[in-house]
Amino acid sequence: MEFYKSKLWDGEVNILFTGPNYFFFHGFYGVICIAERKDEDVADKENFHTKFVLYSGHRDGTIARECFDLAKRIIKKYDQKFVPKTFEFEEVVTDLNRCLVTVSYDLNHF
Repeated sequence: MEFYKSKLWDGEVNILFTGPNYFFFHGFYGVICIAERKDEDVADKENFHTKFVLYSGHRDGTIARECFDLAKRIIKKYDQKFVPKTFEFEEVVTDLNRCLVTVSYDLNHF
């Protein structure tokens, strides 16, 4: 799990990376984007391809474009920190206004 920070609309965006997902939280707007890793193909040891589905938007869908652009920039920057990759993004406009992110843990797992 990793945490990143960025800026959007004169506000701070906190980004939580869990491995399969990126969650983007804006200080005023709340959850503005969720990126879900769909697959990762390895053609050979030097060519990685990753697909993400990006979910963004509020009731009217007006803020989705800026959120999609931010998510793509962050994912391209951090997801290939150690291994160069090519990316494919699918954009889905949906109402994240009522999105709830739950964090859980299990101390007895180990």
